[in-house]
Amino acid sequence: WKGFLAFHQDASGTTDGYVRYSRATGSWEKRQPRNVIQVDEFVALDDAAYADLWRFLAGMDWVATVKAERRSPSERLPWILGNARAASVSDIGDDLWVRIFDVPRALASRTYEREGRLVLEVIDAEAVSGRTRVELDAGPDGGSCRPTTRSPDLTLDVSAVSAAYLGGTRLRDAVGAMGADEHRPGA
Repeated sequence: WKGFLAFHQDASGTTDGYVRYSRATGSWEKRQPRNVIQVDEFVALDDAAYADLWRFLAGMDWVATVKAERRSPSERLPWILGNARAASVSDIGDDLWVRIFDVPRALASRTYEREGRLVLEVIDAEAVSGRTRVELDAGPDGGSCRPTTRSPDLTLDVSAVSAAYLGGTRLRDAVGAMGADEHRPGA
């Protein structure tokens, strides 16, 4: 193997991740670099190391494409990018995209892993007010969801709710690009 190794260290100097990579190709087109690097191994022990290592790879001079084979189908990378479609899966895909327009009805129509009550404020540019605030009473047998004026426990974008709706993507990963405001610890 001929390539490069980059380590990530936390604030205390402890190594908490690394990436092993090599230059797969090098070319220029129309005076622009089109170089490709190949990620051979990527290990991160926490979210900060994960994001920093991908940022390192994406920020490399003269590199247009980063290829990383044999990654998990539930890879978090798209959810930490401002444009999730900048990361594309080349060998697998679900060909599915969900956009929720009726948040209360959608959330009331499914079951949940555990019981709980939560007030969500969903930011949605296409909603009349730009936001929908709902109280979700959820559980393994289903749930109810209705509009409310109560203070939100959690504020997040409709794209995150939509991505996590069918259960294939964790909400924790889906909020990566747009973020979420947790107004109540543990929400």
